[in-house]
Amino acid sequence: MVESVLRGLEGFESLTDLLSGENQVTISSALSTFRHIHDLCSTTEEDDELSRKIKAAISDYLVTRLTDKSDTLLFMRVAEMLDPRYLDYSKPVAMEFMEEENPSVDDFPLNLPLPSREETKKEVVRRAVALCPDTDVIADPGNAASGDCPPPAKKKTLADHLLSKKKRSAGQTNQTPMASVTISPEQKVKAELEFYLSLPTVHPSIDVLLWWKDHAVDLPLLSNLARSVLCACATSVPSERLFSLSGHIITKRRNALKPTMVDMLVSLAFNEKLE
Repeated sequence: MVESVLRGLEGFESLTDLLSGENQVTISSALSTFRHIHDLCSTTEEDDELSRKIKAAISDYLVTRLTDKSDTLLFMRVAEMLDPRYLDYSKPVAMEFMEEENPSVDDFPLNLPLPSREETKKEVVRRAVALCPDTDVIADPGNAASGDCPPPAKKKTLADHLLSKKKRSAGQTNQTPMASVTISPEQKVKAELEFYLSLPTVHPSIDVLLWWKDHAVDLPLLSNLARSVLCACATSVPSERLFSLSGHIITKRRNALKPTMVDMLVSLAFNEKLE
């Protein structure tokens, strides 16, 4: 019986350790982990009846927990799209398999209401716009003969370059005097997202947050959203560890500790544990 249980749970230990870590981004790997769990739950000829029941129970439990969690699935889908390691999952399927203009085809193996690529892109734009400051105005030097002093030039981002190029191709040339061109945050986010999704997938061992930091100049709005989304933990294990650590520090004999001292002791113990 023990051998059957071990055979049924084989491979899940590494997944548990990876999803419960706090030194790396985990939320974007949730859907990829579910794909891997589906593969682990597939039965083989070597599995006996108990091993098959264990794998079936794990698969059914996962589907049951996520069936009515459309908001959670959408958030995990957004996190996966904002992780450059999983860009292949965010790209459209091959043209020969397209049966409609905007297909919602996905390679997710479980029978879950997974949001389509277009729905995820709309959610990314909505979240990024919500984090944006006021609408940016890109000033044009205008007519020098008018005597108006133009405002100081603002460093253009990649979205500014792409959108201005699009406007010039639509008939707006540099010869036409314009006081200013207002580009909405939604247009900027869409331009950044279009460029980001065209990038190649990076190596799996790369530091995702460091990657977004390096690309913050070209993708400022998406980088801001990525920091907000990717900081979420895939499981509650990190917070539970912090609660357990605090319980060892704040005891009945140390109930007079000030909050600043508690924060200092928790930080020291937590950093020592990570090292």
